[in-house]
Amino acid sequence: MHCWVVSESEKIGTLNQCLGVAELLGLTPIIKKIKIKQPWKTLSPRLWLNPLNALSRNGDTLEKPWPDLIIAGGRGTVAPTAHIRKKSNGKTRVIQILDPKVNTALFDAVIAPVHDNLQGINVVNILGGLHRVTPKIIQDAVEKFKPHFAHLSLPVVSVLIGGSNKYYTFTEAEIDKIINTLRFIAIDQNKSLAITVSRRTPNEYFQRLKEGLKGTQHYLWDNTGDNPYFALLGIAKEILVTCDSVAMISEACSTGKPVYIYEIPSKPQKFSHFHQQLYAKDHARPFQGSIEPYPVKILNESERIKPQLIRFLQNSIEL
Repeated sequence: MHCWVVSESEKIGTLNQCLGVAELLGLTPIIKKIKIKQPWKTLSPRLWLNPLNALSRNGDTLEKPWPDLIIAGGRGTVAPTAHIRKKSNGKTRVIQILDPKVNTALFDAVIAPVHDNLQGINVVNILGGLHRVTPKIIQDAVEKFKPHFAHLSLPVVSVLIGGSNKYYTFTEAEIDKIINTLRFIAIDQNKSLAITVSRRTPNEYFQRLKEGLKGTQHYLWDNTGDNPYFALLGIAKEILVTCDSVAMISEACSTGKPVYIYEIPSKPQKFSHFHQQLYAKDHARPFQGSIEPYPVKILNESERIKPQLIRFLQNSIEL
């Protein structure tokens, strides 16, 4: 089957979610990274009269022949993929991930997090976000990065640190609290730390972490070369993840390791709802000062929704 994965070029996390859906369905897609021109980039998708004209030549094109299936995500993909579905008279099926903020009937299926509270006959609700984390990906990463962790004694707590977004603000004071927390885990609880930061973590905060963790047994990714993120998921006995990223939390909860969510004062309702559902189902626990093992229920939404997705598509697509 001919399949496209369509995402905006800068949305790496969204692209990975789309690829996760393709892999779930056993497909090898062609990846289309599009760029949107102004004024369309700031206009609602409802106002794009000729959506394909909104695509910049600096990104990939969306041209005939149309594929059998498009898996897409992100605001900039909504109008173009709905347009292609219409022009193909429905022969091109479209799965949108995330809330498209338009009528879901424009697509064959929409995969949306429960915390978005999106409803519809073709809406597949999931707890958290889709991802590409598999045991093989984790094991391969552990083998690749093993020399980087040779100095760490067991047990290892892997720490996934994000940064400010439209829902949360990471202040210097908050980073200092995180540093003090990590020192307590390393020194008082006698655990090694393996730490990675995200693209949203400012360099000055990285430098504060580097300075503040001196004297502890730790590994801190320096933001150069390949990110050992998947390897950290593999070597961890427990995982501490900041509250700001649905993707990081979902990936951590898929590993079968005890996951603790480090919450900061701002509590947007949708994130709070997401966290509380994870706690209620034993996928994670709120960090309350110390890291200890506990019985874990693995979060595996991809396999749960696979039959539902196939039902939406099987009438016209042979999977």
